[in-house]
Amino acid sequence: VPKGVKINLFASEEKFPELIKPVQMAWDTKGRLWVAAWRTYPERTPDDKVGDRIIILEDTDGDGKADKFTVFADHLNIPTSFTFANGGIVISQPPQFLFLKDTNGDDIADYSERVLGGFDSGDSHHSISAFTLGPGGELYMLEGTFFYTQVETPYGPVKNHNAAAYRFEPRTAKFEVFVSYGFANPWGMTFDRGGQRELFACEVGQNRWEEINIIVKGSNYGWNRLIN
Repeated sequence: VPKGVKINLFASEEKFPELIKPVQMAWDTKGRLWVAAWRTYPERTPDDKVGDRIIILEDTDGDGKADKFTVFADHLNIPTSFTFANGGIVISQPPQFLFLKDTNGDDIADYSERVLGGFDSGDSHHSISAFTLGPGGELYMLEGTFFYTQVETPYGPVKNHNAAAYRFEPRTAKFEVFVSYGFANPWGMTFDRGGQRELFACEVGQNRWEEINIIVKGSNYGWNRLIN
């Protein structure tokens, strides 16, 4: 590692059994690590007596290691993605996504609101994920192939067959298919300093969409192409 940089183990399932099967993580403004932990990965079955969780891991003594955990939300069903919003988190739980918030300061969600519903939930590996906030406050989310999604919105239904990137405006509740073009399994989206979107897809081949650079990853080929 570079001079002055140190790597250490922040948290493990050995110390925190609640960290089982982590799928996504994000840091909040207090320096705490939030993790989506799937006890029922890859999918919940009818006889499962427990659900999945969002947990908070915290380093309270400043030694670079987590020494405290809190279960923010329990009994979830395949929380494929989450991001911070309006003092809480928005979280995907196909066929819907929810807004969860702690209103009394104990770091445990006590308010839940259904934001949108109608997302296909046939395969947890393809369902809506990779929540990404855009430069203008809009929320993007990705969905993989083989799905038939129909989301009801105040402006009418939004339908899509096979993979897509969706765009949601929290202030107006507008929801739309941002792009659905040729890729099978989009796994991530990011933005460069100019606001240009880059979408990462797990497949081999060329994909292109006006404002988007699509980086294509093949299982045996590494990062093989960047199309501007």
